[in-house]
Amino acid sequence: MSTPSYEWEALHECEGECEYAGARAAAPSLRGAALAAARAALNSLGEGESEGAGELNPVRKVYPDAALEHLAHAAMSAESEAEAGEAFLPLIPLVASRLLPVAARVLPRVLPRVMTAVTRVAPQLTRGVTRIAGRLYRDPRTRVLLRALPSIARRTVGTLARQAAHGAPITPQAAVRTLARQAVGVLGSRPGLAAVVRRSRALDAAYHRAVAPALGVATGGVQRRFCRCCGR
Repeated sequence: MSTPSYEWEALHECEGECEYAGARAAAPSLRGAALAAARAALNSLGEGESEGAGELNPVRKVYPDAALEHLAHAAMSAESEAEAGEAFLPLIPLVASRLLPVAARVLPRVLPRVMTAVTRVAPQLTRGVTRIAGRLYRDPRTRVLLRALPSIARRTVGTLARQAAHGAPITPQAAVRTLARQAVGVLGSRPGLAAVVRRSRALDAAYHRAVAPALGVATGGVQRRFCRCCGR
């Protein structure tokens, strides 16, 4: 399938931003991973609708920030590219559920407009996220970068929410372009990426500490495998 012109334009914009973000100082493999992630997101345009946003278990509802980062852990533990992508199906809905209440407190009058805009492009964003996940999972050297996807999603949804609040039209193409640019911005800067990965690991560890008592401990002092996603 040929790539529409606006996708190539967005990719060139991403390449420029990657250079500007300090990727010149980063290893070539890191810059390559950033641009590959952007391409994966842009190539998702025009695909079929996402089949669903995944089921959210009760623990994820209670610990949403940590649950976001645990999706990355589940993706890293996947057995295939497709499974890695599926691990992130709940990501955009979870991010929206966290950010939109903040928008409601700050700008209550525009909340319906923001919610409508984000909800309308959620399927395209989810496809873009799953394509990025598959691309990063493919190479064992870039698999750890899956830890950055929750931050990329947060920044993408936050940017789109601000644009919608100011009356800017949010099209699926514009939303995926924003996702691609945020992927380059996060993955293309080594210091920023290191901080994102550290934060993800810390929150994922908190998730595991939280789900242990929530799912129970076996009798006799032997702890069960308590994580339904990866068995930790």
